[in-house]
Amino acid sequence: MNGDDPGARSGALADAQDIHADLDAAWQLYDGQFHPSAREAMTDDAERWRRGIRRTIAHIRQAVGFLTDPNAEAARRSAAARDAALAIGSLDAQLTGIAAHINLMQAAGQVSLPVAGRLTGLLNSIKAVVQGISAQILQLISHMVAPTGWAIAGGLGTNLFGLQGTVQIELQFH
Repeated sequence: MNGDDPGARSGALADAQDIHADLDAAWQLYDGQFHPSAREAMTDDAERWRRGIRRTIAHIRQAVGFLTDPNAEAARRSAAARDAALAIGSLDAQLTGIAAHINLMQAAGQVSLPVAGRLTGLLNSIKAVVQGISAQILQLISHMVAPTGWAIAGGLGTNLFGLQGTVQIELQFH
């Protein structure tokens, strides 16, 4: 852990709790749009998206758990930091893909403009939560691991740690 500072550990655990609460809120916002009766009418794509988002949220939770585990070795925390960053990027990419598919469906007349607008608004709200979680994960990583070097790069395509675009992250730990 970063200096084994009890204050840093306490702050990191609070960050982890905030991340879990935000993940729960994002899932409730997303899943709440699909009541049991509506799920029966969902297309295969929509159900696949739902399962994929649920699975990715579970991966983020697991990575945050390993990252805050006081018994985890530095190598395990390092892997958890990488896994959390990759999973949050995956979640953002999934939401972007769903939004693009909704736009295509609307353009093809398969979804009305008001429905597409509501769904796009929902996805934008969830993406805002995901961006906040991304920042929280970066803060958590800074509390829980002691990097010996950083390399973060950005391009076009996704949003991670506030960088728009294709993101590569490399954290080196001792």
